[in-house]
Amino acid sequence: MPAEFSWARKRPEQLSLMQYNLQLERSYAKGTYRYMYSSITVANYFLSKGWEEHVAITPMKLLKLVYVAHGWYLGGTGEPLIHDPIMAWRYGPVIPSLYHEVKKYRSRGITSKIRSAFSSVFEERLDDDAASFLDMIWQLRIPLQIDQ
Repeated sequence: MPAEFSWARKRPEQLSLMQYNLQLERSYAKGTYRYMYSSITVANYFLSKGWEEHVAITPMKLLKLVYVAHGWYLGGTGEPLIHDPIMAWRYGPVIPSLYHEVKKYRSRGITSKIRSAFSSVFEERLDDDAASFLDMIWQLRIPLQIDQ
């Protein structure tokens, strides 16, 4: 196989990461790069909303919220909301980095903020546009049946 087609030998999760990197390089080249957030930052925002409204958020619900927010943002703007890779697992899409942080809660509500490996050095803050967008997703969680 010629070198220019070496991407065809990659596993699917590697290919999606390659596509992601290519998209990132193109946005840098066009000058349209927009900061992407960690899935943990977005998840912590939803957890804060849940605690404010006394809504229990299980790991499954949190993964769905972050995935839906990312998908809607990507569909509406053409840019990803989160920089973490999303993988197709047996029972649906998963953000592995987020999943491994919350899996210990099993089907119980998450009771504490999620800490990333770099949280002591750098804690991301959402800009106003991203926070407004996530507020909209939070309000749509019931019609979208994410609460189930």
